[in-house]
Amino acid sequence: MAVGLCVNTLLGEKTDGILERCTVAGVKSFEIVFAHVCSQMCIIVVQNLLLLFVGFVVFRLPSVGPVYVIVLLTLLQGTCGMALGDNRTEGCRKEQGEMSGNTVVWLIDGLAGILWPVEGIPMYVRWLSYILPLTLPAEAFRSVMSKGWGFTHPSVLLGILVSSCWTVVFLTITVFTFRY
Repeated sequence: MAVGLCVNTLLGEKTDGILERCTVAGVKSFEIVFAHVCSQMCIIVVQNLLLLFVGFVVFRLPSVGPVYVIVLLTLLQGTCGMALGDNRTEGCRKEQGEMSGNTVVWLIDGLAGILWPVEGIPMYVRWLSYILPLTLPAEAFRSVMSKGWGFTHPSVLLGILVSSCWTVVFLTITVFTFRY
């Protein structure tokens, strides 16, 4: 959800000329990206809390792990999706950005073990699956929910680290390639 939200927000502002006016007024690219991150984080927090509420309260999903780790993992993945969405808008017109955002999301979901188990992926492609921003955090999420692993388990820490690193990479690329 975060990728589509961010792609549409930034591309809408590009199309309307808002980003061009801000840049002409002297606002730096870092400031524009930072402002978008702050506003989109508010939406991501609400989306994730609503998702977790529906999952755990309405559908009564069982979880044996600590709730704060689940909340942290979902917020980090939402932030990573937001950063990917911001990154996908660079150099794209509205239709191109939306299509490239959807394509990237489906590729990541398909190779990350979300739509198909990682063990079912051929060995020569499996290495690619483990460097994607969703595979190890999804495994960490599953481990927290089903095995009760906490924040200190290496698998959970690796999921948090991977998600954080990809977020930093996507946002850094966005700041340095930002154009109106």
